[in-house]
Amino acid sequence: MANSAALNALMSDTPSTDGLPIITTDGAKGIITFNRPDVRNRICPEDIEAVMNALDRFEADPDIRVVIFTGRGKVFSSGFNLNVFYENFVAKEQEREVRAEDNFFGEFTSRVENVRLPTILAANGSVYGGATDVALACDFRFAVEEVEAFLPASRLGIHFYDRGLERYIARLGLAAAKRSCLTSETLNTEDLLRCGFFDAVMPEEEMWTRVHQLADKIALQAPLAVEGMKRAMNQISYNELDKEKTQEAFLQCLNSDDFKEGVRAWFEKRRPQFQGK
Repeated sequence: MANSAALNALMSDTPSTDGLPIITTDGAKGIITFNRPDVRNRICPEDIEAVMNALDRFEADPDIRVVIFTGRGKVFSSGFNLNVFYENFVAKEQEREVRAEDNFFGEFTSRVENVRLPTILAANGSVYGGATDVALACDFRFAVEEVEAFLPASRLGIHFYDRGLERYIARLGLAAAKRSCLTSETLNTEDLLRCGFFDAVMPEEEMWTRVHQLADKIALQAPLAVEGMKRAMNQISYNELDKEKTQEAFLQCLNSDDFKEGVRAWFEKRRPQFQGK
């Protein structure tokens, strides 16, 4: 099968010689790079903790305006390390029941989606398993050429978690979500562009130019307006808009120094200098 190699990577017991995600900054950009290329950047619990901590740091830093996700090697990520499930729920003689609190991966992808800062995926390669949900949690998604995506949940007997299903439908539409989730079918580049999984696919150097141009453009916008509208649009995509908080965000922007700076700069025909206040 076309997706057998990807599935084997999710379940491989090969020890990784690489390590935790690489966390760096570049001006107004915070960059998170998955760092286990020898096992296709499968995501371990300690990687999740490192990314969550990095997101907390980026949100607390007023100089960071956008977050970029990428990976080392030829695959963005093969998803969550299934050895964790196997060792905890399958292999042991005394099997314990899986509980809702065991779904920390779902909490992780929702944290990626709801981070205050805009996020960009720069997929260095194909996307497999739960990493497809990490990708869909990003606000903008770009990839190198000849990528594919594959979610083996139904093949493994896994009912994908609720927010993951909602995210699939909100981002891709019901038909594409069903095709991916119910068949474990591999989606090729054409499929992924058609359903909107990726905004664009291009050669690697061109992709990184596009990603940095977009990140720089976002960094020049008023932070309060960008963050408030991101939050509201995500809520709208799930039909969960908090109108009261959205109105509060609207008024906060109108009463902000950034609003005054933006209007002043418009009439003075110069670039505004926003402070997020």
